[in-house]
Amino acid sequence: MTLQLTGRGISYENEYPGDLFIRIHIKPHQIFQRLENGNILYSLKLKFTELALGTEVVIPTLYGSEKFKIPAGTQIDSIFKLRGKGIPMHNQRSKGDQIVRIKLDIPTKLTERQRWLIKELDDRKNM
Repeated sequence: MTLQLTGRGISYENEYPGDLFIRIHIKPHQIFQRLENGNILYSLKLKFTELALGTEVVIPTLYGSEKFKIPAGTQIDSIFKLRGKGIPMHNQRSKGDQIVRIKLDIPTKLTERQRWLIKELDDRKNM
């Protein structure tokens, strides 16, 4: 982003001052991804059971933590909005939104019992 301040630059020998240009570089955030219009994206990883049964989670925002209810049956890549929890927009009084995208946290190591339970659940689904 570049800001231009008209008439705030250097002036040379009785000339009007030029413009001052300020270039702003924003480093990537560790957990939020910057989107357009002041919106930010947060990816929330949940377990299958939390998606299937619903849960209440605490979500980090730029302004602290916030409790949020995930309804039962939420699908992967579902999107929820936290209104006004994004970045303040330049030359406006409003803020963007925080977009929460749901991701599935799949375990990489399962016990034999966990494997059996998952297979049992899959078998019952096909009945």
